[in-house]
Amino acid sequence: MQELIDLVRTGRLTDRVAVLEGVSLVPFLHQDYHSPYYYIGMCRKGEAHGYYNYKPCDLHAGEICWLLPDRVLSHSSISPDYEVLSVFVPKKYLSQLNRAGVLGKYQHIIHTPTLKLTPQQFDTMYAGLKFLQHLSDCSHSNADELMISFINIIASLSDEFIRNAYPEVPKQTLLHEQLFERFYDAVATHYRESREVSFYANLLCLTPKYFATVIKQTTGIAASDWISRHVIIKAKILLSYEQHKSIQQIAHELGFSEQSAFTRYFRTHTGITPKKFRET
Repeated sequence: MQELIDLVRTGRLTDRVAVLEGVSLVPFLHQDYHSPYYYIGMCRKGEAHGYYNYKPCDLHAGEICWLLPDRVLSHSSISPDYEVLSVFVPKKYLSQLNRAGVLGKYQHIIHTPTLKLTPQQFDTMYAGLKFLQHLSDCSHSNADELMISFINIIASLSDEFIRNAYPEVPKQTLLHEQLFERFYDAVATHYRESREVSFYANLLCLTPKYFATVIKQTTGIAASDWISRHVIIKAKILLSYEQHKSIQQIAHELGFSEQSAFTRYFRTHTGITPKKFRET
C-alpha cells in the first residue's frame, strides 16, 4: 500500500488505476501544481478549500468532484477531519473513458467541478467507488479493463445527477468550453515545443485573433497567460523539488534551447531569476 501511495503522491503512477481512502495525498499547500491524473473524489467528512484552474473550488462532506489531468490545482486549507475516497486514473486510460458523460457533454463542470449529492445518491456513488477499490486490490488479469468499464458506469450514473443540478448550457458556450479544453490539452502536450499563441491556434485550425478572443471570453484569462502559467508552474516544481538538476538541465527539460532564454522567460513572468527562486 505504501508503495502505491508513494507512486500517486509523486505523479509516477502510470500503469494502473488507484483507489485510496483515508490517506491525505495533497502534495502542496498554497502552491499551484498540475496533477497527472483524471481524479474522482468523494468527501465523507470535513472539507478542503482551494482553486481549480484559478477558480475557487471547495469540497465538502457529501460532495463528489471530477478533476481533469494537468489542470492548475492549489490547496489553501484542509480540515483535520478531512476524509475522502479518491480514484486516480493515469492519462493513458483517458481514451477508454466515455466522452459522452462528465468528460464530454458536461464539460462545463470544469469550472465548478464539485456536486452536492443527496444522501441516497452519495451512498450509491460511494458503493460504486468502494467496488472499484476492491477491483484495484485484486490480482485479476483484466482488473484495469474492468475498472475503466465501471468508471464509465459511474460516470453514466452521474449524468442524471448533473442534469438535475445544472441548467442547460447554451450550445455556443459548450463549444467554447470544448475549444478551451482542446487548447489546454494541447498546451500540456506541446508546451516544450512552443509557447506562442499562434502555434496553438494553427494546431486547432483557427485564426489567432478568433482563438485568443474565445479563450479570453471563456476563461477570463488570455491564451498567452495560460501558456506562460503552465510553463512557470512546471519550472517552479522542478526548481524546488529536483535540486539535483542544474538550471541548464531544467531549461532543456522545459524546451528552452539555452539557459539564458529560460532565465529571461522566467524573470519576465515572475520578476526574479530561476537561481534567485531556488535560493528563496
